[in-house]
Amino acid sequence: MNIDPRGSEPEPGCHFHPFIDSAPWESQFSAEAALELEEMTKGVALLAKCVRYHKSGMPMVHIWKMVGDELVSLNHLLVQRGFAIWVETC
Repeated sequence: MNIDPRGSEPEPGCHFHPFIDSAPWESQFSAEAALELEEMTKGVALLAKCVRYHKSGMPMVHIWKMVGDELVSLNHLLVQRGFAIWVETC
């Protein structure tokens, strides 16, 4: 999928937005979610990829860390642990 970093829409088709939003009942990440992210990232090298920009100009990113020899998505971990949701559009 080609994505224009200036914020234009991606090519048509069903896709996952390459970012996560806070839980639907909150307007921002909770203190618990922020603490969880801090604990997951403390003292480790991270890989981040800006995949799109929100219309507000905020970058939307995927973030990974190495666990052993495996690259682990922090985005997915936050979703699995109930701190975030994936936003899907079709």
